[in-house]
Amino acid sequence: MSLQRLNKLRALMETHRIDVIALIPGPNLRYLTGGVHYVLERPILWFLLLDGQPVAVIPKLETPLFLRHRMPATLYSWTDKEGFDSAFETALAALDFSGKTIGVERL
Repeated sequence: MSLQRLNKLRALMETHRIDVIALIPGPNLRYLTGGVHYVLERPILWFLLLDGQPVAVIPKLETPLFLRHRMPATLYSWTDKEGFDSAFETALAALDFSGKTIGVERL
């Protein structure tokens, strides 16, 4: 991700009082990270904070792709055997969304 794109998005977040942006695989995530991911049966969610490093909840098999992104993120991964509940709970607890405004994209 170019610093210019990050700064532009964070300026928009600040203007609109958004603390966190949550992105799913698709054009927006690709534009920001350079990573190519698809909406499949395994959930992937990438959070960009107004301040701080992004956080991603991803299937463990997607880890190599996320490690190649232009913008590194703190990764919380899971396997099919263990399921994604724990990874999401841990990531959301670390993010502490209480009192924050979250912007999400939709399909």
